[in-house]
Amino acid sequence: MPRLIATICAFIASALLAGNALAADLDPKIIAYTLPENIKWVDNAARTNQTAIIYGDPTKPGPYYMLLKWKAGNMSRPHAQ
Repeated sequence: MPRLIATICAFIASALLAGNALAADLDPKIIAYTLPENIKWVDNAARTNQTAIIYGDPTKPGPYYMLLKWKAGNMSRPHAQ
């Protein structure tokens, strides 16, 4: 039984070490990030919310990613379909 426990512990340790080694080799051409203090927030015309475009262009075809931040006292009404 002690030999089985030692084998399991060795396996877990090697898996953790291998995972850490792979995480350090990220390709900077593929991985990009923006710190929260560097995100450019833009107020809408009514000043009820703010948006930030993280990736792409929402006015053109193709993928894009936006963040939406509601100001206090505002909400999104249910959408009718």
